[in-house]
Amino acid sequence: MRNTDANLLPLKSAARVLGVKPASLQSEADASRVPFTKVGDEYLFSLAALEETLLARAQGKAVARGR
Repeated sequence: MRNTDANLLPLKSAARVLGVKPASLQSEADASRVPFTKVGDEYLFSLAALEETLLARAQGKAVARGR
């Protein structure tokens, strides 16, 4: 999945917005359960893509994911 959102958040910021621990969000990303982009060692997240994925998961819908 390509992330076209220009507003990418680093791991700690995305986790803070979502109210989860950074380690939990990183674990979800490493398991490809949430969309993310990785540049070097830095995880970057589109808040819109995360919200869409988590909402779909809560509703029991499958969501295409990728790196």
